[in-house]
Amino acid sequence: MLTRCPACHTRFRIYLEHLYAASGQVRCGQCSHVFDARHQAVILDPPTLSLPNISGGRSRSKPKHNKLNKVLWILGSLLLVISLGIQWLWWERFSLIKQAYIDIIIVTMCQHVTCGMPEFRDLQRIEILERNLDTSKTGVAIFKLSMINTAAQSQAYPILELKLIDAETNVIGTRRFTPQEYYSNKTEISAMMLSNETAQVTLEIVNPENKAVGFQIEFW
Repeated sequence: MLTRCPACHTRFRIYLEHLYAASGQVRCGQCSHVFDARHQAVILDPPTLSLPNISGGRSRSKPKHNKLNKVLWILGSLLLVISLGIQWLWWERFSLIKQAYIDIIIVTMCQHVTCGMPEFRDLQRIEILERNLDTSKTGVAIFKLSMINTAAQSQAYPILELKLIDAETNVIGTRRFTPQEYYSNKTEISAMMLSNETAQVTLEIVNPENKAVGFQIEFW
């Protein structure tokens, strides 16, 4: 323990066994004053603890605050990306619906959001397998057509435009036929033309003065 001389205030260390042996009486080595060390014990100041102050206490919650801001920022970014993706699908739906498999996403989205989704139409995916014009009958031409939908999904039947051509390559007659007109034998014409489905068309048309020797066909 430490003790202090009451005369000169010198502090020095003393061991407890010496203190008990002398009944607490000690002599100061500085001024030779004799005193009871038990009553002059020096109490050391307690060690200073590095306790955080108020501002330091608040700073401990700052990492949690930063983590929350980071999570909110990530969620906000994801929502923004999703929102932009939906808007892009909305504006590009008319072209994307022509792409295989992508139309499934567009159609599914439009089941929950009013998109005004049009029927899928890609005339370039309708291929002609066979066509023929029979002019053997007087005043009548028999037109036959075989076509197939090569798109990956169903699409509406096209409008068929037929032009009759004479020997001088002049157009002597033009008419457009709707699906209901050229495919009247189909019980449900409102149904779509299935993928890889072949359609057979037979039309009996007027052959002006039996001049038709050729024809042109176009889909609309």
